[in-house]
Amino acid sequence: MKRNFKILSLIVLSVFIFKIQVDAQQYRKYYQKSGKLVQKMTGAASGTQTVYWDDYGNKELTITDMSMMGMSQKQTALVLGKDMYTWNDAEPTVYHIDNSIVDEYEKRNFTAEDFEKLSSEMMQQSGFEKKGTETIAGKECTLWENPDGIKLWGWKNLTLQIDMNVMGMSIKYETVSLDLDTDIPADVFQLPEGKTVEDQVMTEEQQQKQQQTIEIMNNMTKSGDSN
Repeated sequence: MKRNFKILSLIVLSVFIFKIQVDAQQYRKYYQKSGKLVQKMTGAASGTQTVYWDDYGNKELTITDMSMMGMSQKQTALVLGKDMYTWNDAEPTVYHIDNSIVDEYEKRNFTAEDFEKLSSEMMQQSGFEKKGTETIAGKECTLWENPDGIKLWGWKNLTLQIDMNVMGMSIKYETVSLDLDTDIPADVFQLPEGKTVEDQVMTEEQQQKQQQTIEIMNNMTKSGDSN
């Protein structure tokens, strides 16, 4: 059961974050300079997920505090430019990865509009289709759905709602609050004290995803040049 909990929690985190390799450095991932998004989880998993960002996404912190199958855990993901850190509050180690694809974003001077196009292309390649628009938390969102029935409501490079069924368990994320261009304290983006930082290399799967991202970016450039 513990193994299933870890698998499911990782799926939940990866689907929600919906980063699709779009962590930014000195260019704009988001349309707003800073913000805070708070969501609640209901269904097979309960809890909250909070996302903070500043410098248009160069700094980003995602905290997932969830209970599932009788177990609870708090996971955190911190992005500081090319440096990506993840940790679990109950464990003594912070894991660090050097996200080399940031060099590509820097070189191409990616804007929030570019990231929106990139995310759209990657969603489609992942099997998602646009199903129209709906209003979530007062924002007109694009509704995406895949053949497995996972639904995402996206607005301005933010995912404001998710409905999914993972391993036979239904989970829903709903926006509780969204504060844009708000002051985010600098200490929000600090590493936790008392933990050991351990460097890791990207897995083969992560490297393949980065290469796929670069190929899509190249196609986007070619398409722009032909217009």
